[in-house]
Amino acid sequence: MIVGSGSAWSEFVDEYYPVISGTVKQHSSNLDVEEIAQKLYLKCIQDEHEFLRNFKGNSKIAFKKYISETTKFIVWDLRTKNLKNRAKFSSSDEVLDSIVSKEPSPEEQYNSVEISETLMNAIMQLELKQREVIFLLMQGFTHKEISEKMKSPLNTVLSWSHRAKINLKNILKKEKILQ
Repeated sequence: MIVGSGSAWSEFVDEYYPVISGTVKQHSSNLDVEEIAQKLYLKCIQDEHEFLRNFKGNSKIAFKKYISETTKFIVWDLRTKNLKNRAKFSSSDEVLDSIVSKEPSPEEQYNSVEISETLMNAIMQLELKQREVIFLLMQGFTHKEISEKMKSPLNTVLSWSHRAKINLKNILKKEKILQ
């Protein structure tokens, strides 16, 4: 992607939309992916691209994680606003429905974040190619799509995936997260 080129923005959207949609689907079943994607894109260009300038990582995977985490916080913010609006303007039946909804409680959200951080730390210990495959799988890509994206043979990608899963299991066992 060449910064300042006429196609840079469309390349950015093509590259990172799967990350955004995968994160939205992972953290909420009832929010509009397009709405959240637009909020993230706006965040990217606001204040002379401050969000993009604030990224301190040095790899594409780290940037995808940055996009994913930001998307997750946008989802949580929208869910919180939706619940507050429902409580403010709805009947008692609707308030009861929102309390009994499938949305995770703050404790469940905290546990989810803790698990996510632990898993991310474990993933970061993998070799680069294994890490890339795992991140792409987490975003919903198939092994075949990953093979095409990484310009590597399908069997090589399958091997990286298999080794990554074994290594992750061993790392998580070593850290006493798995038994």
